[in-house]
Amino acid sequence: MKTERLIAIIMILMEQKKITATKLAEMFNVTKRTIYRDIDAINLAGIPIVTTNGSNGGISIMENYKVDKNLFTTNDLINLIFGLNSISILLPNSNLKNTIGKIKSLIPKDYLETLEAQLSYMKIDYTPWTVDRLFFRNLEKIKESIKGKNIISFNYFDEMKQKYTYEVEPYRLFFRNGDWYLQGFCLDSNNFNIFDLSNIFSLEILNKKFILRENDFSYSNFHLENKDIVEFIIIKIDESLYDFICELCGKESIISKEKDKYIVNFPFSYIDRLFNFGIKCEIIQPENIRLEYIEKLKNILKIYEE
Repeated sequence: MKTERLIAIIMILMEQKKITATKLAEMFNVTKRTIYRDIDAINLAGIPIVTTNGSNGGISIMENYKVDKNLFTTNDLINLIFGLNSISILLPNSNLKNTIGKIKSLIPKDYLETLEAQLSYMKIDYTPWTVDRLFFRNLEKIKESIKGKNIISFNYFDEMKQKYTYEVEPYRLFFRNGDWYLQGFCLDSNNFNIFDLSNIFSLEILNKKFILRENDFSYSNFHLENKDIVEFIIIKIDESLYDFICELCGKESIISKEKDKYIVNFPFSYIDRLFNFGIKCEIIQPENIRLEYIEKLKNILKIYEE
């Protein structure tokens, strides 16, 4: 995301004569130290940035300097627009559409038709077939609370459907493996946590402000609330599934072969797909996931035995 942030900072400085590092840090939900590193990177790219101190101080592009349109190649701009179009599906936003329009204005007219054609050939859409309106309302509320630095409260359900109520300082939304998550500081556990948005209900923006805490936002400094983070599980599959697994997870996921079986390093996020494999698949490790899966199968069997 750093490249996108650098481009966004350049765009902002082109539109505004001066802006403070504090304001930029708030806009991008990063620390001022990160913003100053970004400014150094922009300077190194050949765009002269001036920083002034005092009550009227701030960050600006050197007066009378104009950003060379050749700073980005046509392919750079096409790739950027393609990426922004994909994001706009996830985060419908008029400002984002305006940004796409501004970037298009930098592309030579003779390339613009080619760009439109390329964009029509492929579309990336991460939204589910059945749109959850509550989910997207929560998403908008969280974006609003992050921007305004408001504490939020919500009910949260874990995998066992136990309900918890939390007050959280929201820091960042991120999209991973087809799901949205919230990174924030939980005031109840006094810790930085990750919350699965699909498990959040009755979300409210409180009339309480918070001050950003220092954190580098790496996953190692957060834990997924009420769930240990499991990236991969070890499964044993029938050899008839070999081609499918290689297509789904890559050949590097195959650990070894035992007679007519393969041992596979399988993404935990795909665990629900194991039902489709039936008796051709078995979870080996970790033991707690294996036992949970067995219990789930027993509960399903009970429904059909009754």
